[in-house]
Amino acid sequence: MNGHLGTPKSKAAPLSASKRASDALEYSPGPVLELVMIIDKILSFAPFLTVCILAYVFPVSQVLLAGTVIAASVVLWTFMLVRLRQRQIRKRGTELVEPVGFVFPRVLDVGQFLLFLSMWLMSLVAGCRTWVGSAEDVVDMDLHSLCQSSASAAWLILAATFGMVLIMFFSIFTRPFVYDFVETSLPPFAYEVLKNRTFFRDELKKAAWFWVHTFEIMVLCAAVQPIWESFSGGSCPRVVTSVTSVLQYSAFLFAMVQTSKEAKKRDQEKKRIKEVMEMGVSRDSYPLYQQPTEGDESNPRGEIRSIPFENEAELRSAAKTLAGGFANEPTLVGYLKTPDEFENFMLANVRSLSHFGMVLGFFPDDNPEEVAAVIAAVPVISESREETKIFTNFESWVAHGLAVSPENFRLPTDDCISLNQLRHKKANGYASKPHIYIMFYGANPLYRGKGYAKPLMKFIMNLSKEKQMDLVLETSTASNIKGYTNYGYRLLDAVPTQKNWVLLARPWQETAGASAKNQK
Repeated sequence: MNGHLGTPKSKAAPLSASKRASDALEYSPGPVLELVMIIDKILSFAPFLTVCILAYVFPVSQVLLAGTVIAASVVLWTFMLVRLRQRQIRKRGTELVEPVGFVFPRVLDVGQFLLFLSMWLMSLVAGCRTWVGSAEDVVDMDLHSLCQSSASAAWLILAATFGMVLIMFFSIFTRPFVYDFVETSLPPFAYEVLKNRTFFRDELKKAAWFWVHTFEIMVLCAAVQPIWESFSGGSCPRVVTSVTSVLQYSAFLFAMVQTSKEAKKRDQEKKRIKEVMEMGVSRDSYPLYQQPTEGDESNPRGEIRSIPFENEAELRSAAKTLAGGFANEPTLVGYLKTPDEFENFMLANVRSLSHFGMVLGFFPDDNPEEVAAVIAAVPVISESREETKIFTNFESWVAHGLAVSPENFRLPTDDCISLNQLRHKKANGYASKPHIYIMFYGANPLYRGKGYAKPLMKFIMNLSKEKQMDLVLETSTASNIKGYTNYGYRLLDAVPTQKNWVLLARPWQETAGASAKNQK
């Protein structure tokens, strides 16, 4: 096998489509706007934190009034930012491609305002009122002692925390509050498509539930002191209150850090993709495989070789072959509409996978410049699973030239996403086990029936045995399932709503040979 896997590259292969294709999704805010967006996210919890911090310092009514004022100020702040941002985007004429940056009104902001306003009004009704002045000027009301006691502060923090749980919990069944933060980071055309996808909504609900569970833990911590004092009739030991306070705010900080990591994940993936495009992957991590093993004498004459990232002409030929071979593929026809879209999609994929040296083409002797058949695979051996989690995802496709615009932005169906996720299920055995993932395997329709794809499958099976790594792939037609079964592949899992959309695997120890029916 030829190729330059692991060889440092002084210059990435020219991607004529990359510049025009990724403008819509490669936008990044300037330093000033980015700082404002960070402050805005911090302010999302400002009313709650204000109440918790001031609870032990000021009477209940004053604390709740401060929380209400802060919440109202955050709502006003967001409204002003949205208006300014909209004016800025309209001035640039980039309404469709730039992320909106801010959303108004936000569930969390309005929820906290209503929460603390209602609590403040209830404190007034209950008689928890004080007049601002010196300590001697404070009017002694029926509940005045309660308002300034440690117990009242503990009950107030518990009520505020529980109120946050209610806001987050009930938002999940209407519009999860995390939608507000995701919407600000995406171009409008992308968000409008994504919000109608089940997999996207499920991911956001999962994030919302994470925050609900975080605040549930905080409620349990906040409940220790008031319950202790209610049942014991005395003060809660200081060590207990200290430990529960530390646990409560540690849970909050942990959630903030985890959310920040998820937000930075996309930037880290983009950085890794750029690094690999410029320097290649490590030769130590992905050792070069040897020249393909010779096939039997009955195979058509030709050469199998790896197509490197630098060979743009051969990559384009491989993409054209796959585009023709997959023109009627059920998993793709739902969101690729034209031959040009198919070819552009395949080109972005083979470019991305070529870094790992396993985009293999069959070049027939009678037409050595033509890629008659292609098998595009990737060895999944890293602990991070970056080979598939990064280099077979949307970010990598865009970086490698996938044409994206507001007019043609489409996504795979929910069933297609479910098919892709089968490999990552622990129950199927390949979530952490090294394997070779075959993403595409097909022949140019002009050469179909001549057996040009068969030597590629033979080679990849021999490679699987040599490296002691199972082969894994997905397919979506009954005829393909039958063909792969004849090669020794076994059914692992299927999409519940699509009986022929399946995950197949071939153990490296498998000895079943290919039959004549397997020719593509």
